[in-house]
Amino acid sequence: MATRNLAVLRYAVLSTLLVLAYSFFPPKLFALTDPPLTDGSQFFEKIVQDSQLWSDYSCITEMHNFKPDKTTISSSRFFYRKGPEIRIEVMGGGFRDGSIIVKKKDGSIRAKGGFFMGGIEMNLDPDSRMLILPSGVNAAHADLPELFLSIKQDLSKGFAIKVSSGPITEPSIPQKVFMLEVLDSAQQLNRRIYLSEDKLPVRWDSFKGGKMITSTFFKNIKINAGLKDDKFQL
Repeated sequence: MATRNLAVLRYAVLSTLLVLAYSFFPPKLFALTDPPLTDGSQFFEKIVQDSQLWSDYSCITEMHNFKPDKTTISSSRFFYRKGPEIRIEVMGGGFRDGSIIVKKKDGSIRAKGGFFMGGIEMNLDPDSRMLILPSGVNAAHADLPELFLSIKQDLSKGFAIKVSSGPITEPSIPQKVFMLEVLDSAQQLNRRIYLSEDKLPVRWDSFKGGKMITSTFFKNIKINAGLKDDKFQL
C-alpha cells in the first residue's frame, strides 16, 4: 500500500510540474523532436486557394503573449465575411472584456469599449496603434484569408515554407496536425502553423528574432455559416 501511495504521489508531483512548466514556457519547448520537413509550397498554395473561396467564418481565438517577465492570455470571438468584414469581441475578463471592433465593407473601423471602459464608441484609423496585436499583426487584417495571402506575398520576397511529411503529434494539441514553418530570407523561423487534418489552423506561432512572441489557438472554426449583416454593424 505504501509503495502504491508513493507512486501516486510521484505522479501527482510530476503532473503539477508539467502544468507549471507549460505556464512559464512556450508550447514548442515540449516537442521532443522536430519532425522531418519538406517543401510546402504546393501544400500551402492549396490552403490559400481554399480560403479565398470562404464566404465567411467564425471562431474563438486564444492568444498567449510571451513577454520577457510573464505570459499573458487574451481571448476573443472572431467573425469574418468576405469583403472583407470583421468583428472581434474581446472575452476573458480584464478591463478590455466586452470590447468590440468592427471593420465594415467600406474599410471603416468602429470600436466600442467594454463595461470597464464605459461602453465608449469611436471611429479608428485603419493604421491606429490601438489595432496592433502582440504578434505585430493589425487586427483589421487578422482574418485567415488575408493572413495566408500575406505569407504568399512573403514567399515572393525570398521567404521559404516547409511542411511536415504527414500529420504529427504536438503535445499542446489534442489531435494530429500538419506543421508548416515559414522561414524569412535569412532562414530564420518567422511563423509556425499547426493545421488540422482538414487543413484548418489549430495553432499559429509568431516569431521575432528567432524567439516565439505569441502563440494563438483557434477553436470552433465554422466555415460558411451564413453570418448576417447585423453581425458587422456597431
